[in-house]
Amino acid sequence: MKNNVFLGAALASFCSLAFYITSTNHMANKTLKVYGNGQAPYSSQKTFSNKESKPESSNDENNLSLTTAKKSKPALAKVITNQLNNPVHAIQVSAVDLRSDDVFANVQNSSRPINVNNTMKLFLLIAYEKQVAQRHLNGSQTYTVKASDIKGSDALLAPNMGYSYTYLCQLMMNKNDNNAANILLNKIGKNQVNQIIKTSGAKNTKLLNDFHNEVVGTTTAQDLSLILKKLYQGKVINSASDNKVLGNMLNYPDKGLASQLTGTVYKISDKYSSAALVQSAGKTYVMTCVSHGTGFDFAKMGQTINDWFLKN
Repeated sequence: MKNNVFLGAALASFCSLAFYITSTNHMANKTLKVYGNGQAPYSSQKTFSNKESKPESSNDENNLSLTTAKKSKPALAKVITNQLNNPVHAIQVSAVDLRSDDVFANVQNSSRPINVNNTMKLFLLIAYEKQVAQRHLNGSQTYTVKASDIKGSDALLAPNMGYSYTYLCQLMMNKNDNNAANILLNKIGKNQVNQIIKTSGAKNTKLLNDFHNEVVGTTTAQDLSLILKKLYQGKVINSASDNKVLGNMLNYPDKGLASQLTGTVYKISDKYSSAALVQSAGKTYVMTCVSHGTGFDFAKMGQTINDWFLKN
């Protein structure tokens, strides 16, 4: 019996090591072309509103008329509005050309933050990389997983096994692993994560719960667009750290808006929200969407926005 336990632990360790090496090699071979774009136009107040708002609730869904932000590109706003087609829930869509400050569209029927879950891993990832950059956390440090850390089946983590925080971060993003995310969250702390979110400029985004909850936090499409644009510019943490954040977004399994796209896409999604930074055919742009209800066709919206950028 002891031999079987030992062999099982050894096998888990070997699989974890193999995944870590594969992930590391894969990331090392990727050519990231986004950071260090200090000359990229910065989001102005006309594009993004930084006013804090109260979270969306089902009781707020009385007036669902779509509105378009001032100075939005009319043609881009039109294809987004046509795709939304009289939504029955609060919804927000943002699309921004990263090479031209004048080409953007923000369409919504509510300005309030909306509940999301796995998309909050982007903000946890940013908090993690900032802690590493400031030397408050060592990514190579080993954490020994406790049985209480694992909820549900998890083939990539085993109790009493040690894993580096770098590996846990890769699990969180490459495999959408909630157990790994919660270990990182417990290490950094919810208050610290929220402080980093606030200083990043995402004033309507907040982490509320851990990643085993249906509602993990709240955000807006414009906050997500702002963060992706600042990551592109290397202005969230620094160029090197922001590049690591984007690199970890390359292989996020839930593609959402990016489901039907080609090119290089940095993305994160859940059933309520989706965000993508796209580089394709010489175009570089951001698109984000947050919906109060489930079942929204993110893939179709992503294809619609992508088609517009490729033609214009």
